[in-house]
Amino acid sequence: MAQLSAVACLSLAAKVEETQVPLLLDFQVEDSKYVFEAKTIQRMEILVLSTLKWKMNPITAISFLDHITRRLGLKDYLCLEFLKRCELTVLSVALDSRSMPYLPSVMATAIMLYVIDDVEPGLAAEYQSQLLGILGIDKGKLEDCSKLVMELAPSDHFKFSSKRKYSSIPGSPNGVFDVSFSSDSTDDSWSVVSSVSSSPEPLSKKTRALLSLNDATMDFLSFPR
Repeated sequence: MAQLSAVACLSLAAKVEETQVPLLLDFQVEDSKYVFEAKTIQRMEILVLSTLKWKMNPITAISFLDHITRRLGLKDYLCLEFLKRCELTVLSVALDSRSMPYLPSVMATAIMLYVIDDVEPGLAAEYQSQLLGILGIDKGKLEDCSKLVMELAPSDHFKFSSKRKYSSIPGSPNGVFDVSFSSDSTDDSWSVVSSVSSSPEPLSKKTRALLSLNDATMDFLSFPR
């Protein structure tokens, strides 16, 4: 029984920590007294979980995002970016213990309204009525949760990156949307500067001074306020 419990606990730990779980046979030591079948180990896993009262797949705010977003009728490219921003906000808000009392459905609604209001302020009221109708959420609880989301959400993460100042203007609505949602810290916007610096022709003193001033200005603009 002890050996079976040990194997089951190792299997549970691997399922929590690893993205690719090893085979159950790999958890069993060579030359051991018993070699357990997969069904036997899985039954012991269920027994361990029920004894500890653990839930391996709890419902969170993220559980509601995909389903509700698709019911809002957003376009495909808008839907993907909207989900990305909502997930980032969920991860930021979940770090604060004050988010625990709110139901996952209430938290998901508050976060989606926060992201919508940041992207399309004029449509926030319309989407709020849709979300309240879909989930049947109390408006008072939603307002309280929305205040917490506004306090904890990483608003600076959604702003235009100052390093995009010199990037090319998108040639389509999709491109405009991609830029507006850009939040990464890659250095692709500096391709012009890097190409100049890698040129075999030496830079003049004036050009080097301008580039240094440009770098200093960008660092100042990108400093969080």
